[in-house]
Amino acid sequence: MQKKKREFPHAFVILFAILALMAVLTWIVPAGQYGRVEVNGKTVVDPASFQYVEQSPVGVMEVFESIPQGIQGGIALIAMILTIGACIGLVNGTGALTAAVMAFSKKVGAKNSKLVLIGVMVFFLFIGAFPSMLEGSIPFAAVIVPICLSLGYDVITGIAVVFVADIIGWSAGPANYYTVGNAQAIGGLELFSGFGYRMVSLVVLGLIGIVYVVRYAEKVRQNPA
Repeated sequence: MQKKKREFPHAFVILFAILALMAVLTWIVPAGQYGRVEVNGKTVVDPASFQYVEQSPVGVMEVFESIPQGIQGGIALIAMILTIGACIGLVNGTGALTAAVMAFSKKVGAKNSKLVLIGVMVFFLFIGAFPSMLEGSIPFAAVIVPICLSLGYDVITGIAVVFVADIIGWSAGPANYYTVGNAQAIGGLELFSGFGYRMVSLVVLGLIGIVYVVRYAEKVRQNPA
């Protein structure tokens, strides 16, 4: 009898499991809180004000009530994520991004193959940094890998120009609404404050990533072995 292949749980199952675990921990972990003070017109946490308070364990019904309450509390951020995600899906569905990359590689040609790699990496740097598209870039690897192979590079180069650039853009995250937007909303900070610092991080990390990938790619082209 063939064993049934175990599948990874659905994202909703994982999220609900985390929610249930947090509810259980409210019965176990001692409760505490920080005070908040106003600094330069902003309400921030006072790190020296921590104190233990009476526990308020979460019941079963409160777990289910917390879901719509959480949606209501974060509706502005949720709407922004859905809107941007829909725009990315629309552009991706038309094939415009794939066509642009193909046209760019044909125009530049094999003689200037470095420029193809750099151009594609800069493109995915911004894709990761601003629309915050991470998993959505996976299908583009299937387009970029054949282009890199035709230019004399290998599969790893094709994967790297997409994912190294995209992950660097995501990590620097000048306008990453998943990481920066959520964290600043929770922390009570102005949305996307510190944008300049993260842009500098994007440029520095992006240059390091581009140099590393291009150097690797050129070694492969010169000696495929």
